[in-house]
Amino acid sequence: MIPMVKLLGTLGLLSHSWSVVYIYFASGVPLAVFMYSGFIRSIPKELDEAAMLDGAGRIRTFFSVILPLLRPMTLTLVILNVLFFWNDFLMPFLILQRPEQRTLTLATLTFVQSHTAEYGLMMAALVMTVLPIFIAYAFMQRHIIEGMVRGAVK
Repeated sequence: MIPMVKLLGTLGLLSHSWSVVYIYFASGVPLAVFMYSGFIRSIPKELDEAAMLDGAGRIRTFFSVILPLLRPMTLTLVILNVLFFWNDFLMPFLILQRPEQRTLTLATLTFVQSHTAEYGLMMAALVMTVLPIFIAYAFMQRHIIEGMVRGAVK
């Protein structure tokens, strides 16, 4: 973390919201490559050959045959990355220095620090922080499990 913060400071990118977005994108790519490559290797070559026999080119084969098969994996990666980024505390804490740039996790920390004796308000703030992810997970649970199982088959 220290070299990354120093690099962002040298480049003048501290206190920019896009810096966090770039770092999150760069940290999400390795998992996506790993999961997609494992999943695509498990797709039988016969599907490609059948599409070619039906007259489809490479691009049409990808969009008509392969891409629909990637839907559960894509949903799984989106959900896992959103969960990771939503719960990340350290990266926004080190990079986003202005109060108006705070993520919900950082705002919750500030709220809890300022209302240490008011437990009702603190718990309400914590529930509001967790609620969106809990709802998203409840609706996407089936896709998460399906995508993880399909990516780990081989």
